[in-house]
Amino acid sequence: MNTETQCRLVLSKLRNKEIVTQKAANGWHYPVGRLAARIKDLRIAGHHIHTQRVKNTHNNGRHGVYRLIKEAKNG
Repeated sequence: MNTETQCRLVLSKLRNKEIVTQKAANGWHYPVGRLAARIKDLRIAGHHIHTQRVKNTHNNGRHGVYRLIKEAKNG
């Protein structure tokens, strides 16, 4: 799946108020392996996306949880 298609998929999930994490994205019908890169692409396109850093339960690391705050006018 190309970058543009992945961005559309991620934006669709964000529009539906789904909690978007890398773990969730790996389990989608069409997995998105580089979610942070797709979020960056969406931000460059003008979408306002909030990142919340959450502690991992299984180690000392952190992961991002993404939520759409405001969609770009060009959608």
